[in-house]
Amino acid sequence: MLKGIFSKVTRVLSGTREINDDLLDDLEEALIQADVSAKLAVRLVEELQRRAENLHVEDAAGLANVLRQMVYNTLRPLEKPLNVGPSAPTVFLVAGVNGVGKTTSIAKIAHWYRSHGNEVLLIAADTYRAAASDQLEVWARRVNCDIVRQQQG
Repeated sequence: MLKGIFSKVTRVLSGTREINDDLLDDLEEALIQADVSAKLAVRLVEELQRRAENLHVEDAAGLANVLRQMVYNTLRPLEKPLNVGPSAPTVFLVAGVNGVGKTTSIAKIAHWYRSHGNEVLLIAADTYRAAASDQLEVWARRVNCDIVRQQQG
């Protein structure tokens, strides 16, 4: 999900574009289009502008670095190790808006756990999106894990 957010934001903050109201408006719009709430987008841009002024950042590329650091500093304390053990199943529920790479991310996670000796079972829960179960089944075959699925609808 963060990759999707950053791809939109990166387009706005690429190059040597000068920091001005238009750039900040474009950044706020990109955040909102990346499914960041409007309230949070406004708050992020205001904080980013304040930090950029304090650090004497003058262009969009520098602003991108400040934003990356802000996100890192916000998320880093939330990082916790996953206790995946042999005694009980570990369940991951993946949810999000369409088109952000959930299925591909699930496959990457499944592959990582399979390559580290764990058994993986994928459960296709998106029964309404056309071909969602089929897409997950293709990934399950590629990463050599089992899948449970139902008919669409």
